[in-house]
Amino acid sequence: MEHFIKKALVATGLLAAALVTLLPLSSYAADSATTTVTVNVAKVIRLDAASGGDTINLVANQVSTGNISAQVYSTMPYTISLSAAKPALQHTTSATYSIPASSNVTPGTNAWGIKKSGESNYTAISTTPIVFYDGTAATPAAGTTTNFEVGISLGGNLAAGTYSTDVTVLAAFSD
Repeated sequence: MEHFIKKALVATGLLAAALVTLLPLSSYAADSATTTVTVNVAKVIRLDAASGGDTINLVANQVSTGNISAQVYSTMPYTISLSAAKPALQHTTSATYSIPASSNVTPGTNAWGIKKSGESNYTAISTTPIVFYDGTAATPAAGTTTNFEVGISLGGNLAAGTYSTDVTVLAAFSD
């Protein structure tokens, strides 16, 4: 009887081993799951460079031009606004003489203005920031340079010399 029990145990063990090897491998595979990775990109805007300090040489009875440029990095659509604490171009040695900011920059007048992006007429700069570039429909910027044309006209009745003012360039998120 003992011999029969040993044979039965061996036979049962062999049968179990055979059944285990016949089981599909998928029963040994690990379960899988899906997870979501979420990244929040912060609102970032940086005005990297504002330039335009070139000297514009004027000739009476014509419009002379130069440029102001702004390079912006932004993760969102943005605007560029310009303003000046003193909008008139002031003679550097005489407070008597100035060239007023004006939208009427035409030959024969004393005036200066800046063209808004994509426009053909000049806009007078003021002490309050004015939007000169509106990128509300634009994609975020990666070092995008925007140029603004500066126009200056001279009527001929001003003292010779240098006239200047400081222009503030402001890059901000669009609403």
